Amino acid sequence: MNIFHKITRQSLQKNRTRTIVTIIGVILSVAMITAVTTFIASLQNFLVQREIQLKGDWHVEFMDVDSAFAQKVRTDDEVKNAFAIQNVGYALLDGGQNPNKPYLFVAGLDDTAFGKLPIKIAAGRLPGNSGEIIVPEHIETNGVGYKIGDTLTLSLGSRMIDGKKAGQNTPFHSGGAENGAAESFLPETVKTYT
Repeated sequence: MNIFHKITRQSLQKNRTRTIVTIIGVILSVAMITAVTTFIASLQNFLVQREIQLKGDWHVEFMDVDSAFAQKVRTDDEVKNAFAIQNVGYALLDGGQNPNKPYLFVAGLDDTAFGKLPIKIAAGRLPGNSGEIIVPEHIETNGVGYKIGDTLTLSLGSRMIDGKKAGQNTPFHSGGAENGAAESFLPETVKTYT
């Protein structure tokens, strides 16, 4: 035993109260550091899982890209997963009672998208082909009720504001002093869905 061990042992034996308080302090500080880091890791995991539940399991969005770019992203070695959403178009919501939500938005999703987006089926099943659609539950709160198996014939088209196409990230423009010119609907094609 060297001199430092000998002096330390003598000091600890002479000051037993201080030694016990120091040991308790070390235990409490280690426990507190462990608790704080565990809380932070748990909170971070909760926030990530909550975001996945609300918005889906994806990180980057590329809007309005051509199929060549989409294929390049899918085959990139550094991309773990990729899925595509095709904007099929908008349709006027017949019977809708909310003046700020006059449209149905129709989108085409590939199989991977159903697993990565927060789509929860309340009744029925996922679409089996391009002639079937999922209707969100909030449409019913807008005064329109659809049942499983109903046939919808929709006049699909684009939302136009000042001669430019509006997308999903563009809020509805009813016109007036607050939000500028009113938007219009430009029908392009008619499709029937189940």
